[in-house]
Amino acid sequence: MTTFPEQRSVILTGAASPRGIGRATAHFLAERGWSVGIIDLDESAAQAVAAEVAETHGVSAAGAGANVADEQQVRAAFDALEPQLPQLVALVNLAGVSSADPYLEVTPDEWNRVIGVNLNGVHYATRRAVETTETGRPVALADVIEAARVRAIEAEPDAAVRAALQRSTVATESRRTEPHASF
Repeated sequence: MTTFPEQRSVILTGAASPRGIGRATAHFLAERGWSVGIIDLDESAAQAVAAEVAETHGVSAAGAGANVADEQQVRAAFDALEPQLPQLVALVNLAGVSSADPYLEVTPDEWNRVIGVNLNGVHYATRRAVETTETGRPVALADVIEAARVRAIEAEPDAAVRAALQRSTVATESRRTEPHASF
C-alpha cells in the first residue's frame, strides 16, 4: 500500500458554493493538513474559497475557474493549480448540476448539459488526475455519488436526469482497479 506524502494536495471540483458540500469538504481536508485546489465554474469564487481555506487552516490553497464539461478548461485548471500546491494525491469530483424539468420535458440540449457536467466532467477531471500517476505519483479518487443521489431523489423529485446519470457514474466507478484511499 502506498503511503501519502507528508505534504499532499487534493483537488476538488465544484467546491465554491457558499452552502455546498465542496466547500465543507475543502475545510474538512484542510483541517487535517491537506493543501487544497478548488476548481469551479466561478473562478473568483474558487479563488475566494481557496484564500479562506488557506487563511483558516494555514495550508496551501489555490483556486481556478473551469467548466468541467469542457476538457480543455479542466486541463488548464489542473495545469494552473499543480505548480502552486504540494504533490497531488487525491481528487474529489463534486461538480454537478440537475435539471428542474420533468423527465418527459427534458430537451436534448438540457440532457447534454447535465451529461456534460455530471458524467463527462467526472471523466475529464479523473483522467487528468490519473495522468499524474503516469509520473509515478499516486492519486486517490473520491466521488461523492451517494450524497448527490440522495439530494437528487429526495430534494429534487423531478431530477430524474441527474439520478439516471449517477447510475452511469456508479458504473464507471465500479471499474476502478485501485482501492479508494482513506482520508
